[in-house]
Amino acid sequence: MVGLVGGIGSGKSLVASMLAEMGGRIIDADAVGHAVLKRPEIIAALTERFGPGILDAAGQVDRRRMAGVVFEDPQALAALNAVVHPPMKQEFTARIAAWRAEAGFDGLIILDAAVLLDTDWHELCDVVVFVDAPAEQRLARVAGSRGWSAAELARREKNQKSLDFKRSRAHHVVRNNSSESRLRQQVRLLYQSLVA
Repeated sequence: MVGLVGGIGSGKSLVASMLAEMGGRIIDADAVGHAVLKRPEIIAALTERFGPGILDAAGQVDRRRMAGVVFEDPQALAALNAVVHPPMKQEFTARIAAWRAEAGFDGLIILDAAVLLDTDWHELCDVVVFVDAPAEQRLARVAGSRGWSAAELARREKNQKSLDFKRSRAHHVVRNNSSESRLRQQVRLLYQSLVA
């Protein structure tokens, strides 16, 4: 089991997709989190804690509104995480068990989770890989893909472990600072070393 960490916009999802092309399977923590937010019991718990203002017209959690509440208040963020992180981990564990039990599958399982080291999710992983990218490239990526400013990127990252901390906890570092073909070469070598 491989955990992917790195700064926002570093290219973790790209590295995960490359590992998947080589035979791995991805657990996308963001996608799991979005699915968990749709569960009626989670909606009820969050509405009780934060009020109905976090819901959209359809009665679903509005992630932008939720982000506006929690990213300015560490206690609110902790309360959100206390509700959503345990069922997310349960989903990860269920997928891992199902894939490991599947006949013929012996590839890597990759957990792509920005907050892997902020939670106990890293305990599911045998190896942690840090995807490194320069700050200016990360900002250009999130500005292009998400419309974020430098201030928004900094605001989001202040709620995560530092890049130095993430790098220090990694077993391997992949540098995403040049071409996609160069990144693919690094990922191929990484994959070969991990499955060996």
